[in-house]
Amino acid sequence: MTQTARQCGSVSNWSDAGVGLPSLPSYLAMTSGSTQGVTSDSNPNGLPPITADNIFRQVRASGQSQKSYLEDMPSNCQLSASGLYAERHNPEVYYQGPGDRAACATNNVPMGTPASGIFARDLANNTLPNFSFIVPNVCNDMHDCSIATGDAWLS
Repeated sequence: MTQTARQCGSVSNWSDAGVGLPSLPSYLAMTSGSTQGVTSDSNPNGLPPITADNIFRQVRASGQSQKSYLEDMPSNCQLSASGLYAERHNPEVYYQGPGDRAACATNNVPMGTPASGIFARDLANNTLPNFSFIVPNVCNDMHDCSIATGDAWLS
């Protein structure tokens, strides 16, 4: 992880500002600047619509491209958990402001694996968007599996 952080980028002054667990409020805070009052890991259908501004919308509004790549997500903009895919780690599916759901249906895609699939293709073809949000599954993100598993995936 340290090697990748040196080659790419890392956040060295992140504070969850008391957000803590569960996962969803942290992901919402990371992508919109606020937990939006969410305190649980409910799926999008279990919460009031979140219409707050967010980084995905801001990138699109600036004329730039954005895409979220989710490992093990069965279909674009999947609103519920499935296997090792956790919707609570996919903040884009929660936003329902102007254009958010339409963009999610197109730009929130199954990643595949690091070696094959949509992400690997976009990387190989030099067609990554201006902003990429990459989320491993709950094993490879070290949530349910070992640090060694996460390090192997990231390498």
